[in-house]
Amino acid sequence: MAFIKSHPKEFIKITWNRILDTWSAKDDSLADGWIMALHLRNEDIWLCSFFSVLSFAGLLLALRARGMEPLPLALCVFLFPLPYYISLAEMRYRHPIDPFLTIFAVYASSRLWRAISPRAAIEPLQAMTSAR
Repeated sequence: MAFIKSHPKEFIKITWNRILDTWSAKDDSLADGWIMALHLRNEDIWLCSFFSVLSFAGLLLALRARGMEPLPLALCVFLFPLPYYISLAEMRYRHPIDPFLTIFAVYASSRLWRAISPRAAIEPLQAMTSAR
């Protein structure tokens, strides 16, 4: 607490870096021996970042489409990492919420597939014409 009071800007900067690391693995990639040995640091950062963005897109789409139903999962995604933003962020600490992130990523992917699939665009038209 003394450090936070005496160095608030530094604390905000460190916290911001932990938030970025939680969702992009930018620092965690350096600590992983396998990633460094295979020279996949940039790929790991892109994969983790893409997965996080896709998950958050799915979360927002689910909240918009389903109202309060996905709220418990959304709260887990937002609340679980809070202590790690302040103390220590590593990808392994995010593992408990990865199943929820996967659900939201799949939801976003399915909504995207539905939007761009020609078959998905034809099905509602066929349902409308067959109802007449």
